[in-house]
Amino acid sequence: MEIYTGKSLFQKVAVKKILYYEKNENQVKRSHAADVEAEVKRFEAAKVVALGQLDRIYQKALKEVGEDNVVVFETHKMMMESDDYLESILEIIQEQEVNTEYAVAVTGDNFSKMFA
Repeated sequence: MEIYTGKSLFQKVAVKKILYYEKNENQVKRSHAADVEAEVKRFEAAKVVALGQLDRIYQKALKEVGEDNVVVFETHKMMMESDDYLESILEIIQEQEVNTEYAVAVTGDNFSKMFA
């Protein structure tokens, strides 16, 4: 038997089957972006959609679990608005001429390693 510990979102105890997710390093495929400017526009459009989704999730979670438990969504939004984060993604798209998904995944991995 393995024992997992961590902070409970609701400050309660739960007894259920645990599903453990381990990220596969090759989840996002790298592909060549034939039109880099179109890829940059695609990223900008996706960023707007993602910020809207984060805001809706934040508002829903705020109502359901309270202000103390929604900081994770604020953190994600801050990342999506960070100049360093955004510039890194755009730099990868433009310099390596790759797809948006790959640039976001690489940037996320790089930032994750920095924070670790």
